Amino acid sequence: MNEHAEERASLSERFIYSIMRDNEGGLWFGTFYGGANYLSPVGERFSNYTCHGKGNGFCGNVISRFCEDNNGSLWIASDDGGLSRMSVSTHQIVPYPGSSVLSKYNVHALCNDGKYLWIGTYTNGIIRLEKSTGAMKKYTQQQGLYGSSSYAIYKDHNGKIWAATMEGINLYDPVKDSFHKICATEILTIDIKEDKNGFMWFATQGGGIIKYNVATKKIKIYRHSKRQGSIPSDQVNCIHIGENAQILIATSTGICSYDQKTDTFNPIPLNIDIKDVGSIIEDQGILWISTTHGIIRYVKGEGLQLFNRYDGLYSEIFQPNAGIKTSDGCIYFGTTSGFIGFYPYQIKANNIPPAVYITGLELFNKPVNVGDDRLPESLNSIKKLNLSYKDHMFSISFASLSYCSPEKNQYAYMLDGFDKEWNYVGNQHKATYTNIPAGTYTFRVKATNNDGLWSSKEATLLNKAGRQ
Repeated sequence: MNEHAEERASLSERFIYSIMRDNEGGLWFGTFYGGANYLSPVGERFSNYTCHGKGNGFCGNVISRFCEDNNGSLWIASDDGGLSRMSVSTHQIVPYPGSSVLSKYNVHALCNDGKYLWIGTYTNGIIRLEKSTGAMKKYTQQQGLYGSSSYAIYKDHNGKIWAATMEGINLYDPVKDSFHKICATEILTIDIKEDKNGFMWFATQGGGIIKYNVATKKIKIYRHSKRQGSIPSDQVNCIHIGENAQILIATSTGICSYDQKTDTFNPIPLNIDIKDVGSIIEDQGILWISTTHGIIRYVKGEGLQLFNRYDGLYSEIFQPNAGIKTSDGCIYFGTTSGFIGFYPYQIKANNIPPAVYITGLELFNKPVNVGDDRLPESLNSIKKLNLSYKDHMFSISFASLSYCSPEKNQYAYMLDGFDKEWNYVGNQHKATYTNIPAGTYTFRVKATNNDGLWSSKEATLLNKAGRQ
């Protein structure tokens, strides 16, 4: 946990006089001098790792890549903090031989290879690190590479090491201890994957997707076009080979799946405004999708959930192809301010429907206090509200009594007799009407909790408008 999470969890003071739990599982603390404090049951579902953390040994901000080895270590690449190592079991950053050198590099690619770790850097070539001793060997153009900057390294099912630079695709020759060139791309390749048929897939940042037939050495390039079945964008951020061998493509304008029979791509509608997808991690058929606006949990046929800063994420801006699921089931995503980790089974939906109340009345944008002639009692106590024809501009406020992440509560309202359908207004919690014809109306409002579950009961108010 970082220091910002600790601040969120701290109490306003240490003199506690009462504690209670609400129906959502939130804890309320009554203090002597510091008022009421609230601890959300969903506020700490995500662990945030940042270089601001107190004594955690982590020093990177912009996280580019993850890689798990066979010794219980998670290797973390960053632009500004080089290479770090974390224990998968303890979630603690641990030192490693050679860290004093590699912490200074701009690291963008990682690949585990037995006793070695292959490391792709920006402008400093590819480094092969012997993990137990810290011995390093650098590979640049002199060792056969197209260029000196690598953002993707991959080990295929035959144990061959593929490396992509900004200029082209390379394959390592262990006999000669050097690389040989496969094809020139002249564009940044950010991800490499191998499908069940042995084809190699390369995701580029602006050049679409490259598919390489290892047997025939033929190359096919897929680019975005107006033609149906093309990829959504030429900026491809990652390629995901699913648990059922399905190939999913994450781009700057959405996700698509590859249809091998037709050799085309089919869009996967997420029904959300967020399009720029960085990584896709699958867990028991559920897709966890990182974006530039948070994390999406997606189940086909069930819709999705969006998690953002209101759910405890320190950063909502996730890096392309910076995601991994480790052997213990924890999912990690890299951001521009460190990285986050979580166990999918701990991300439970809030299944408590919220109560919703009408909380306030305004006339001409000025609050009407309880005791006023037009509001003799609180809005929760009165059954009807009488307004004069002079009160031709009025506003009604309302609130969802769900406190887990109140910023994510959504509202819908309608004025029966005037509105023909519900007004879905997001997290706006006030309705304003002007020049309503004389008559009797019923104001109705419903709301969601933080996970989008609508209230089972509406709040209503009978409103007689335009009378003398």
